[in-house]
Amino acid sequence: MTDTESVRTIYDQFADTSAAIEAVSGQPTLRKAGSDGEIRWDIPRVVIRLRPMDNSIYLRLANPEHQAWLDAPDDETLW
Repeated sequence: MTDTESVRTIYDQFADTSAAIEAVSGQPTLRKAGSDGEIRWDIPRVVIRLRPMDNSIYLRLANPEHQAWLDAPDDETLW
């Protein structure tokens, strides 16, 4: 498999995985395109983050309170 085929396979699997999550969880809260793209679902009991990475797909499940803490700006960046 060439690098191009490998990348295409990852993106196809990413699209299939995101479609499966969307079928169960509804429309995503965030769709971010580009090389650092991400699809995210903020649902009451879990935050689901899906991102294509080099040769894999990153899937993260987080407690919504913890995710809110991660999303909050650092105090240092406010100064």
